[in-house]
Amino acid sequence: MDTSTSAGRSTRGRTPIYRPLLNGEDFDIQVSEATVSSTEYAHDQATIQATSVAYKDTSKFIGSNISFMYGLAPRTELFCGYITNVQDSQGISAGGSLAFTLSILGPTKVMQGGSPRFWPNRTIPSAVQSLSYLNQLGFDNHDHNFLWESLAQTENTDWKTICALARKIGWTIFNRYGVVMLYDPLKLFTDNGNYIQLVASQYQNVSMVGEEKERALLEFNPQEDSVASLPNVGARLAYFNNDTVQTLQQQGEYELFHYLTNLVVRSREEAEIYIGTSDHDASSWKQQATARALGNASIFPGMNVDIRTSNPAYWRDRYSGRWLVRGVQHKMDMQSFQTQLVLARPDNAAGVSMGNYSPFWTQVGKPKPSMILADGQWMSNWAERNARMIAL
Repeated sequence: MDTSTSAGRSTRGRTPIYRPLLNGEDFDIQVSEATVSSTEYAHDQATIQATSVAYKDTSKFIGSNISFMYGLAPRTELFCGYITNVQDSQGISAGGSLAFTLSILGPTKVMQGGSPRFWPNRTIPSAVQSLSYLNQLGFDNHDHNFLWESLAQTENTDWKTICALARKIGWTIFNRYGVVMLYDPLKLFTDNGNYIQLVASQYQNVSMVGEEKERALLEFNPQEDSVASLPNVGARLAYFNNDTVQTLQQQGEYELFHYLTNLVVRSREEAEIYIGTSDHDASSWKQQATARALGNASIFPGMNVDIRTSNPAYWRDRYSGRWLVRGVQHKMDMQSFQTQLVLARPDNAAGVSMGNYSPFWTQVGKPKPSMILADGQWMSNWAERNARMIAL
């Protein structure tokens, strides 16, 4: 069987995990299986099944810092995080090998704490930036200049707070390389170029080799049919303007409207933001899909991919074209490496730019983000305090 076109890209008898470090020191393990997941509004996660003859027990692993490279050349990536759980698979065997499974959270785990805070007359990007820098993480954002009369953090953690602030305007929290990213999914979809084209494997030329062969799309499952039969429903909002009740509704070709409730609206500007959130929120877009491709460690949430699900001679296929990546799961073992994607787009007629893909750090004119380990914490070179420390 050709695993490169069935289960995933062949790993030739070795799970593609390289140079693992535990608390900055060599971590002598042999990895049999690994999963690395990244999705909107969530901490990066990894699970590693491994054995080792260098350790007699796993009691000191929990809470440790860990890093490793994963993927197949030339697309390999660095994962940094914290071990949150260890499950021993068995005791030390006759051969002296210890087997265990590690559960790992990415560098944003430090945002699981929090304190009550209040921000008067602040933009949402400004508040999210403050919490990111407080936790020694980097920050990047799209512009959203509306000044909110008050923003608050009560009992929520820092992470839940930034996710709630993003949802308030229909935007998304991603993270990559220790950078918290507050982005408008609609802007990502329309303005950013495609990172890669994925072509249904049954339509690939059998003579394709190398880079072309690696673009195989192994599975594609659109989920539009579950909502296609429902009427288009828009949002409507009622709010007070002094003593007068004002009504505002979402613009577009909607057959029905539903009222947004439990919102405190102080002005027409706030009402317009709330009304428009579903246009930006990728989970509300008409077309949703999942896909499976040959393993590619360099695909991350927030990127666009160009999907070709039918014969390339028919470019107007219902599901072909640009899709925004909402979530990624990389699964690898000693036989294969595959990448599973969660995708969305407003519809197949949505207008998009035809520009090329460029990394987010290039777009803002900064160096590629990196992580350093200091005092037991992963910190980003994009964090404000971290930048000063490195300069010294």
